[in-house]
Amino acid sequence: MPNADLQGYEYIENYDLKGFDYMALFAAQPCDKAALAKTMVFIKDEGMNPIDFMSGPISWPIFSDRFLNLVKHEIESDVEILDPPIFSLHSKKKKEGYHLVNILKKIDCMNEGGSTFLPGPAGEKVVCDLQIYPDRVPENVNIFRIPGTYGSVYVSDSFLAKIRGKGLTGLVMQEL
Repeated sequence: MPNADLQGYEYIENYDLKGFDYMALFAAQPCDKAALAKTMVFIKDEGMNPIDFMSGPISWPIFSDRFLNLVKHEIESDVEILDPPIFSLHSKKKKEGYHLVNILKKIDCMNEGGSTFLPGPAGEKVVCDLQIYPDRVPENVNIFRIPGTYGSVYVSDSFLAKIRGKGLTGLVMQEL
């Protein structure tokens, strides 16, 4: 179920990964498209408004056509744009208008000494207050992941400028 700010918008209700390693999408490597094609992600869409960015319980960055069209030029060299196996929970038909964006760029820019960590369920360190070294992020990179963070997507100021004020839904931005 989405957070209260997203009530009334489409969201991932259920999924069947059929053995696909969903963590592979956090490895900044091209996706196994054959394995991905066997998975099924179900969106609660009946009576709901379309959403521009959806991540859900498996944290896959899913962009609407509208969102992708705004930023495609800025991100296309740093991502793999995939046809996601998304289906309507209600009709069970393939849901059009969404794209899974596999982020291929990882930048080691975490300031571990300045960041705060908590212990995770398996004893791993989980970042709760991330601090970065901004000078380690190349100017030509607009979307990336940071090793040691789970599920989060990081974007450049120029990416933000491109989407600011466009009425996109589903995005939560936090300045680092």
